[in-house]
Amino acid sequence: MSPTDININNNDMAVARELADHNARLKAMEEEVAEMSKDIREIRDTITGAKGSWKMLVAIVSLLSGVISVVAGKMWSLFVSSGS
Repeated sequence: MSPTDININNNDMAVARELADHNARLKAMEEEVAEMSKDIREIRDTITGAKGSWKMLVAIVSLLSGVISVVAGKMWSLFVSSGS
């Protein structure tokens, strides 16, 4: 075996190690992307479910503000008429 053969083998080993390292990193990134995709789906589902909820909340707040306005108007008219 010549010294150049040994260098080629060392280079092959270094390339093999680098490829193994890149392969491990790629697998880790694929797992992270899969996890992120799952999280994004959960966020999307939460937002989709919340669409109806916030509309109901707005309706309830509007109804309550209307009732408070009517009660305040009646109390104001009683207060003003009793003061005169």
